[in-house]
Amino acid sequence: MGPMTAPVIFGVLITWILVVATFSHVNASPLVIPFPQPRSFGRPGLKHATLYGAVLHKAKHIEVWRQSFEKNTSTPIHSHDSEEVFVGLDGKGVLKYWHDDKRRVVEVSVGKDMTWSVPPKVRHQIVGTSAAPPLLFVVTFNNPPMKATTYQSWEPSDAGKLSFPYLFDRGGGDDNDNDNEL
Repeated sequence: MGPMTAPVIFGVLITWILVVATFSHVNASPLVIPFPQPRSFGRPGLKHATLYGAVLHKAKHIEVWRQSFEKNTSTPIHSHDSEEVFVGLDGKGVLKYWHDDKRRVVEVSVGKDMTWSVPPKVRHQIVGTSAAPPLLFVVTFNNPPMKATTYQSWEPSDAGKLSFPYLFDRGGGDDNDNDNEL
C-alpha cells in the first residue's frame, strides 16, 4: 500500500473533526459547515479561514483552520498551550522551532503530502517558501479558543506578549485589519 495522499488525509481529518464536534455537544445534531472564504486579516501573503472554531461554532475541544502562505510570508515567532497538527495540502514551507536541548532554532522542511505537529508551549514559526503554489495546509489544535504568545526574538529571555482574543477570533479579516499577530 502506498503513502496516503493529502486529499485522503484531509478527508480523514475532517471526518474525525465532525465526529468529535458531534459528540462534544450533548443532545446536539451533527454540524455541517460550508467552507468560509479565506481572508488576509491585513497580512499580505496570508489567507486564513476558520473551518470549525470556538468563537464561530462554539467548539469546546478542537479548532480547525485552513491557511496559505505565499513565499516569504510567515507567522510571528509564537507559542501557545495547544498542541497543533498540520496537514500539508500544497506548496512548500519551513517549520522553525526552538529546541531547548540544543539551545538553538531548528528548521524542518514541510509541505504537500506531509503531516507535522508542534507540542504545547514550543516557540515556533511557519514560513512559506514556494512561490507557486503557496504553502497550503489545514491545522487543528486543542483547547480553543487560541491564546498565543508572540515574541520579538528566539531568545528564551524574551517574555513575549499574550494575544487574546486572538486575531482570527476578533472579526474583521479584510486588508484594513493589519495586525502583527498570527
